[in-house]
Amino acid sequence: MEFKKVLLCTDFSVESEKLVQTLYELKDLGLEEVIVFNVVEIDSAGSNAPSFQKQKKEALKADQRQLEKEGLKVKIDIKIGTPAKDIVKKGEEENVDLILIGSHGKGFIKRILLGSTTFDVIRLSKIPVLVEKYKGVEKDQNRTLIQNKFDKVLLPIDYSSHAMGVLEKVKGMKKIREILLVSAIEYSQTEEELTEARDKLERHLGKIRMDLFNAGFASNYIIKEGTASNNILEVAENEAVNLVILSKRGEGRIKELLIGSTATTVITNSKAPVLIFPSQEV
Repeated sequence: MEFKKVLLCTDFSVESEKLVQTLYELKDLGLEEVIVFNVVEIDSAGSNAPSFQKQKKEALKADQRQLEKEGLKVKIDIKIGTPAKDIVKKGEEENVDLILIGSHGKGFIKRILLGSTTFDVIRLSKIPVLVEKYKGVEKDQNRTLIQNKFDKVLLPIDYSSHAMGVLEKVKGMKKIREILLVSAIEYSQTEEELTEARDKLERHLGKIRMDLFNAGFASNYIIKEGTASNNILEVAENEAVNLVILSKRGEGRIKELLIGSTATTVITNSKAPVLIFPSQEV
């Protein structure tokens, strides 16, 4: 899978300014065109919205020139409206392959992508969303927490068509060097049930691993017991993965990764960036 056209969402924060770094990595996945996009929130800007729109458009021209020097086709656009809806609408209108947003690891880009707005973008979008992570608060210190994010990726996996569909997308990302599959046994009444479930997963993941080997990927798998989101965070940190890739739907509680507090826990607490594929994509 290639990300030839990307919608970069900015709010002029230090974090969002650093999203340009991620674009350089995406060039290895076929990136050709970038739309740098900002939404002036009408509810907070009020009658000053047109003035803000003009000022911000001028500010984005520096980003445009920088990216054009890298050989990318670049457009800039600033809308007055409602952030989540306008971000999703813009992505669809431009037929982008990816929506790129940023986080400093404790919360999302201020205002535009804060809290429920961010999850509205993920929930409503039919386009994959990449949430970048940052550390540092000063402009000259702020940098991505994870570089070379496609070197080692974590993919939660179950028996669902959604998870298997995302696996097919991942196999199309030839820049990836290693894929770590994680599956959770969330419930069993007896030791016998647990053993049976583990054996079944061993066979399932073994077949997937062989398929990945034949496709040219190094891979491994880990089977855990307990809540999916907690296991994903634990394995991602212990195994020092560079990127977590999630499907929007799945069997068991993986399907809840994009609902309420579980989504907040996974996306905001993961030290690695998170790439989320909507179920429509699979």
